[in-house]
Amino acid sequence: MTLRRLVLLVVVALTTACGVPTDSAPRDLAADRLPDGLLPEQTTTTTTVAGSADDPISLTVYLVDGEELVRQTARTATDDSPSEMISQLQRLTDRDRDAGLRTLITPDVSLVSPTQSQEMTAGRTLRLPLSDEFYAAEGRNRSLAAAQLVFTITATGRFDAVLFVDGEDEPQLIPTSESELPDQPRPMTRLDFSGFNPLLAGGE
Repeated sequence: MTLRRLVLLVVVALTTACGVPTDSAPRDLAADRLPDGLLPEQTTTTTTVAGSADDPISLTVYLVDGEELVRQTARTATDDSPSEMISQLQRLTDRDRDAGLRTLITPDVSLVSPTQSQEMTAGRTLRLPLSDEFYAAEGRNRSLAAAQLVFTITATGRFDAVLFVDGEDEPQLIPTSESELPDQPRPMTRLDFSGFNPLLAGGE
């Protein structure tokens, strides 16, 4: 046996003993057998959760200062539904009281059935069925209470007017800020209560 052939046999034997394949076919290697420099980079995925429908919102309500309406925008509410608006109008904060503000939406006023919206000549109108406690107020107080609701409800931009109805779904007469009664019950707008609002009345 020649020296050259002996060396070749030794090389083949060593290669086989180390477990290195002798063919040219590619093979997959386990990740734990790869050098650090060949490992794939680790990535992190961040999932953003959308806000819940129950997230609080900022609600604009109108309170009474003397015989004028004052806009309050720092109210945190669960939603801008008519029932939530009534609830917020019934609540006075310490800051409201310190400022001499009041509300004519008493704690016993409530919705007696679901509200409805409809297209009418005055625009998009909310039909608002209120309990008898609301209609117990008379004259100027009823007008101011109605004005609080009309200004607060129309502040959302979804409605232009409010039709006040009782527990029997009968439309009710509401006096304007000028103490005038419409000829028949009709949707009431902000203009019907302009005397309670300095901006609409042409004041500062």
